[in-house]
Amino acid sequence: MYQNETKFYKFNGYNGYHNCREARGGGTSIYVKNNLQQEEIESIYKNYVNIIGVKLTDFHLNIYAIYRSQKNKINDFLPKLEEIVTGKNNIIIGDININLNLKNTNKDIVSYKETVHSNFYKFLNKVRNTRCDKETKTNIDHVILPNKMTGKVDLQYTPISDHKK
Repeated sequence: MYQNETKFYKFNGYNGYHNCREARGGGTSIYVKNNLQQEEIESIYKNYVNIIGVKLTDFHLNIYAIYRSQKNKINDFLPKLEEIVTGKNNIIIGDININLNLKNTNKDIVSYKETVHSNFYKFLNKVRNTRCDKETKTNIDHVILPNKMTGKVDLQYTPISDHKK
């Protein structure tokens, strides 16, 4: 999402938090009901990675939206991910561009999964493919949360995304 596009995505009763890019593709947004105590805790763009974090004070919970461009090396991304999953009550939702459908023979994917699991977090993805086109089916959109939490993921069609069922 471009910075100048955020004005088109306002929703009644919600506060929007954005980390935008100057070029097409990427960027992250989180919308939170405005009756909840909330504050932005992080907004960074570094090495082709966008991150926005919002703290929900009443729930003792942080939500992070992440976009990791394919231009970013997985090993360059892992230290920031490690920093986030070291926290106890963080939910991560993102277009991570790491295909969970690939075999565990790829050392970068193994390192990514180990970073998540070794910090007592899990992938909530039950949908096998989150991005499908005529030639490929990939699982590159991830929901990550602490092992002690439960949740449900459902991929919805939206005209503003190129990720479809």
